[in-house]
Amino acid sequence: MDSSKYNFVTVNEILSDVLAQVDDSRYEVMSKGFYISQIQQALEGLAFDTFFDIKRESFDMPENLVLEMPVGAFNVKEIYLFRGTDCVIEQSQKVWWKVDYFTKGAGYFAANKGNNPNDPFMPGETFKRNTIPGTNVLIRQESVNNHYFYNIQNGMIMFSSVCRNFPRVHVVYNGTGCEIGDIPIIPLFLREAVKDYVTEVTLRIMMAKDMKRWSGLWQIYETKLNRDQQHGIAQGSWYRAEMRVKTMSSVERSDLAEYYGRSSWQRGM
Repeated sequence: MDSSKYNFVTVNEILSDVLAQVDDSRYEVMSKGFYISQIQQALEGLAFDTFFDIKRESFDMPENLVLEMPVGAFNVKEIYLFRGTDCVIEQSQKVWWKVDYFTKGAGYFAANKGNNPNDPFMPGETFKRNTIPGTNVLIRQESVNNHYFYNIQNGMIMFSSVCRNFPRVHVVYNGTGCEIGDIPIIPLFLREAVKDYVTEVTLRIMMAKDMKRWSGLWQIYETKLNRDQQHGIAQGSWYRAEMRVKTMSSVERSDLAEYYGRSSWQRGM
C-alpha cells in the first residue's frame, strides 16, 4: 500500500452506489439518516476488527487525577505526560499501566501497593532499595508512590499522584472510525466493505417486508460481504478490508493515522 498518499470517499459517494443497489434513490424506503448511521456502524465494526483508526489527543492533567476517556476511544495504546505544547514538547514521561489501580484523587486502592507486610502472596517492601553493587551501602530508596502509572475503569483514566508533576497528558488510542453524530469519512481501501455492509443491512430489512422480491438480492450481498466467513474462509469484502489494514507496515499505519486525523479535522471546519 502506498503510504505517501491516502484518498477518502465521502458519504455521498457511498450513498450514490448503495441507493442504486437497493432501489431507494428518493429515500422512499429508508431515510438518509438511516444510511449515514449504517455507514458509521460499518466503520465502527471495521475499527473494532482491524484497529485501523489510531488517534492522538492531549489534555490538561485533571486536579483529581481522573480523566474521562476521549469520545470514541475503545483501546488506549499509550499515555505520556509532558510539559510544553503539542508542537514544542519540553519534557515527557511515559505512564505505565497498573492492574487494579483505583483512585478519586487522594490515596488509592490496588492489589499490590508495595506495602503488604501481612500478605503471603504480595511483596511486603514499601521501597525499592538501590545499593552500591557488591555492598549493602544504600544509595537511595524510592517509594512506589513516585512511579508514573495509570489504570482505566468505567471509562475513566486514573493516574498516580506523582503524575501531577506534569501539566499535560497525551493519549494514544484506537477510535471507532467515526464519532456518533459526525459525518463519516471513509478510507478508500474500506469503501467496498462499507458499501456491501450498508447494502446488506438495508436489503435484510426490506426482505422482512417482502421476502419474495428482495431475498435473492439480499443473498448476493450477504455472500459478497461474508462478514462471518460463512461462505468460505478468507473470502468476501469484509475480509479483504481487514487484510488491507492488517498487512500495513507500522509506518503505513502511522501515516494513515496522520492523514485520517487531518481529514477529520478538516471535515469539522
